[in-house]
Amino acid sequence: MVAILGVLAAVGIVAYNGYLTKTKINATKTTFSQIIKYIDVELMKCNLGMEIEAYEKYKTGNYPSTQNISCNNYYNDFSYNNSLDKFEKVTGNIISYIYAYGGEEKGFNNAYGNDPNLVKGSAIIIDSNCPSQDQIGFFSCNSVIDTGNNSGKLYCCARLPNNETIKKVFDNVYE
Repeated sequence: MVAILGVLAAVGIVAYNGYLTKTKINATKTTFSQIIKYIDVELMKCNLGMEIEAYEKYKTGNYPSTQNISCNNYYNDFSYNNSLDKFEKVTGNIISYIYAYGGEEKGFNNAYGNDPNLVKGSAIIIDSNCPSQDQIGFFSCNSVIDTGNNSGKLYCCARLPNNETIKKVFDNVYE
């Protein structure tokens, strides 16, 4: 009887670990999808005559990691030189906001555990590359401007186990 219970317990632990792994992968995919939807909505706000949340938070004075960059100008006085300039600055402010406050305010957390060394323990890192293999469950976003080709893109990536990644590329929506 004890042997049967031991075998059942061992099988249960293996099944439970497999369930946990799948749950964390699905949670990472869901969080990545939420981050992408958030960025998409924020980028569209400027085209609709609205304002991005990062700028609205900046105006309260309670969010020191946000910047004085709005849909219409930056640092109150400067107009954007062109659509690339606007895309770079607006996406930068959005990414800075979710990097600093995304975990705490938006729930953009790492299913595998946030890095306490990052700002506010968010799962967002600012990097031009996908998170490394030892950063499973983390998300990175970075805008890349190519003035020679007059194009801008925002690259976002999430790291999954087994060296898998999920990626999303945003084109400049202000062209």
